[in-house]
Amino acid sequence: MDSHVPPRSPSPPGSRTRDRLITTAAFVVAAILLFARLGDIALLQPDEGRNAEIAREMKESGAWFVPTYNGFPYLDKPAFYFKLVAGSLAAFGENEAAARLPSTIFGLGLLVLLFLFCRRVYGTRTAALAIIVVGTTPLYIAFSRMVIFDIVLAFFVTLAIIAAYVAEERPPAARRLWYAIGAGAAACATLVKGPVGFIVPGLVIIVFSLIDRRRGSLRRYFSPLNLVVFFAIVLPWFFGVTRVCPDFPRYGIIEETFRRYATPAFHRVAPFYYYAPVVLACLFPWSALLPEAAAASWRARKRLARADRLFIVWATVVILFFSTSQSKLPGYVLTAVMAAGVLIARVWASALDDPAGRSARLVMRGTLV
Repeated sequence: MDSHVPPRSPSPPGSRTRDRLITTAAFVVAAILLFARLGDIALLQPDEGRNAEIAREMKESGAWFVPTYNGFPYLDKPAFYFKLVAGSLAAFGENEAAARLPSTIFGLGLLVLLFLFCRRVYGTRTAALAIIVVGTTPLYIAFSRMVIFDIVLAFFVTLAIIAAYVAEERPPAARRLWYAIGAGAAACATLVKGPVGFIVPGLVIIVFSLIDRRRGSLRRYFSPLNLVVFFAIVLPWFFGVTRVCPDFPRYGIIEETFRRYATPAFHRVAPFYYYAPVVLACLFPWSALLPEAAAASWRARKRLARADRLFIVWATVVILFFSTSQSKLPGYVLTAVMAAGVLIARVWASALDDPAGRSARLVMRGTLV
């Protein structure tokens, strides 16, 4: 992107109507892609069928802490997501659309969250373009229309990272509130998919804080208040499951987390570069802009806006973290694809602001590709 573009460039009065139209069109298209014919396709096996059945059993039993599958405790994932699906099944009936609805709602909520943040740091046009880019990527659409954890996890991980970013731009009282919101979001992400829910946002914020060089930011991020908020949400679930299944701490932490990451026990081993083609495919067609945009951003790295640095760190940390894992799946880098999508939207916005600039030429070459 053009390095001279400020974090939030004001739109001329004549372009405000156009920006509103782009925003409306972006959300209308996203809503159609998410909700249209949601229940027409049968549940995909094995993941959707298994997850929907676990949710159905939770609905029937009324359980809150321990999901069951065919009547036996299912400890691979926490109960939070299953309970969301169980509530949807209870409200709308046992059908495919109801089973997928929680993912779809959180998918739309994720776009709203991205839009509000991008509008705050970049302006309305870039925010609308970010919704268009992210909302039309194959990975986002697929996981927003499936009975699977990833889009709900992405929502809370995104909220945790954004809240920590916003906190550092607020006065002390508001800063504490935003950090507490981030801690609560990380806790909810943990309830969705276990320790990865706090590890991923924590790593992104730690690396970004070191690059951002804001004195005391890490101390504020790990403040006692934030830890209290986090554990107040997570520990009741943890002790509730342990009370019913005493072996859960060993299974949940050692087997499902450490062994999944550090060993090939789950038979999902792939080479270190696995996520390079995954990101290019899952961000298609916008990924045609990625290689040259990444090179331009590196050359202008000292003049990038603070939010740009956040999204670059975000995408890089997530991809590197899961590239070192011995268990790899495309959904693991969903938030990295979103972060890259926002940066691509920045390129498009810069091209629209300056049709003769470097970004416009980059977009033209990428479009030709």
